[in-house]
Amino acid sequence: TRNIWNPVAAGNDFGIPGAVLFDLDGTLVHSPLDFPRMKRDVLALAVVHGLEEAKLSHLDILGIVSAGARGFGNGSAFVAEAERLLTDIEVAASDRATVMAGAEELLRDLQHAGRPVGIVTRNCRPAAEMVLQRFDLPHQILLTRADVPRVKPDPTHLLMAAERLPAAPADCAMVGDHLMDVVAGRAAGMRTVGLLAPGRPQDFFDAAPPDRVIHQLNELRQWIFPSSS
Repeated sequence: TRNIWNPVAAGNDFGIPGAVLFDLDGTLVHSPLDFPRMKRDVLALAVVHGLEEAKLSHLDILGIVSAGARGFGNGSAFVAEAERLLTDIEVAASDRATVMAGAEELLRDLQHAGRPVGIVTRNCRPAAEMVLQRFDLPHQILLTRADVPRVKPDPTHLLMAAERLPAAPADCAMVGDHLMDVVAGRAAGMRTVGLLAPGRPQDFFDAAPPDRVIHQLNELRQWIFPSSS
């Protein structure tokens, strides 16, 4: 059965983290990104560079780019053009991003409590920095796809964040709205929280169940700050 976060029943069974890692888009902010269109555009670009669409269509967007980097066709040219394409789309979307309810208050409270915060995102750095300049989202580190050799769902992305905070992985929690956030967090040895976006089915996280499922960021408060409950 799904482990839905219940602050009253949970008590301290989940433990209070020393540090919290957050995904960015869909978790702290909402950017109007059309992911299916982005994938179609990257696939079309791959075909132009001599890559076989049938071998790539099952991959996610960055997986397609990674496949090109491994030497199919004109790999370096394809990767450079794909990165420019994605960066343009992400920067344009960041300009229209909105902050998620409770995100600014939660991160400010974590800062005041001395709890380290890291933001780990598969977005490009220019887009992420634009968003973070617009909203009050205190954090110690930001790791984008340009900053790590392997991104989520690979745990390297999170382990590098924990090392730089610094914090032991076992003392960290990963909060995100996607299965890859949970997969990465579990593989890194962290506690995991799945933020179930409105409109998604209740079984969205069943393929990789997080330690807790929440529906809004404020539900984290009674776990992180139990004395305030």
